[in-house]
Amino acid sequence: MFDRFQIRNNYSHQIPCKKCCSAELLQFDYKSDSVMPSNSYTIIAREGWLILFIVALTGLFLLYEFMPLYSIPVWLLLLVLVYLLRDPERTIPSSPLAVVSPVDGYVDNISSVQDKWIGRDALRIRLRMGYEDTYSIRSPIEGKIVKTWSSEPARLGTSEKIHRHAIWIQSDEGDDVLIVLYVGKIASRLKFYAHAGERVGQGQRCGYFFLGGIAEVYLPENSRVRVKQGNRVMSGTSILGQLVHQKTHPISAIPNPV
Repeated sequence: MFDRFQIRNNYSHQIPCKKCCSAELLQFDYKSDSVMPSNSYTIIAREGWLILFIVALTGLFLLYEFMPLYSIPVWLLLLVLVYLLRDPERTIPSSPLAVVSPVDGYVDNISSVQDKWIGRDALRIRLRMGYEDTYSIRSPIEGKIVKTWSSEPARLGTSEKIHRHAIWIQSDEGDDVLIVLYVGKIASRLKFYAHAGERVGQGQRCGYFFLGGIAEVYLPENSRVRVKQGNRVMSGTSILGQLVHQKTHPISAIPNPV
C-alpha cells in the first residue's frame, strides 16, 4: 500500500510561488527517505522509540556498573520521556466537511487574512502547542496534497530565522486547506511523511512535531469557524471549522405547452 512512499527522490530546488503575492522564492521540499508510519495504535510514538531505548540502556548500565542511586535520575528522565512521547488513539469525527485540528494545543488567534501561500482571502486559525501536548500531526481534511514548502525567513527587523513548513491540501470537492507549521525555539524537530501528489485521510497521522511549536490552519473565507480563542483542541478529534458548499437545486422541467 505504501510502496510509493519508499521511492527516493532526494533532491530539492527553488521555485517561485506563482500565486503568491510576494516574489519570495520558496524551497520546494522533498524528503522521500521517510516512510509514512501506519495509523495503528502504538501508545508511544515510533519517532521516540530510539530515544527511549538509549535512555533505558544508559539506566541499566549505571544500575549494574555503579551504585543504583546513580541510575535514579536516568529512570526519572525515562518516565518524563514516556509521557512526552505518548501517542494516544484518536476518534475521528464522522463529518466529511469538518476541518479537524492538525495538532494538540489551544486556539491562540482567529482572523481574516490574505493567504500569501496560494493567493486568496482566507480564515486563519492559529494554534499554539504546549510542551505537555502530544506531538503527532494529523491531516485536517481528506484530500490530495497539492504542494509542500519549506523556508526559513528572517524575523522582521532581526537576523533571527525561524523554520516553517507549509502543506497545501485540496479536497475532492476543490476546497483548499493550508497548514503552516512553525518550529519552536527549544530543540523542536519536525517530520512530515506525506508528499505532493499523495492522498491523506481526515485525521490521518502524517507527521511528528517533537516539542511542538505553532500551527496555522488557513480555511476558505466562507467556512464556518467552530472554535473560539482560548479553546483547547486535540489533533484529529476537535473540529476547527466546517467547509461550506453551495447547494444546487435541480431545475424543474417546464411542461410543454398544449
